[in-house]
Amino acid sequence: MRKNKTKETSLKDLEKLLKPKLIAHICYGLIYIGPYLHLYLIHIEKSYERLLTATILTGICLPLFTLNWVWYFYELKHYKSAAKELYEESIINMEECNSKEEV
Repeated sequence: MRKNKTKETSLKDLEKLLKPKLIAHICYGLIYIGPYLHLYLIHIEKSYERLLTATILTGICLPLFTLNWVWYFYELKHYKSAAKELYEESIINMEECNSKEEV
């Protein structure tokens, strides 16, 4: 590892770690959209014995599907400011630890 990291490289490393991962949200999206697709298949096959269960699951999962993507775009918008806050807190904590060791 590099010993002398500059502020910019440290911030870029933190931003890279905190940037939301798209693959996780795609997988969650596929999971949440599954009951809706199953409801569609029930309608096509005209086998209505599991219609109530599929409708209830669809009613639960479609808002979760929406919240999944809203949360992704929220994280994508705010991850750089979160990285700056985390960096500043770590600097403050290191300064406090150094001042305690000197005493």
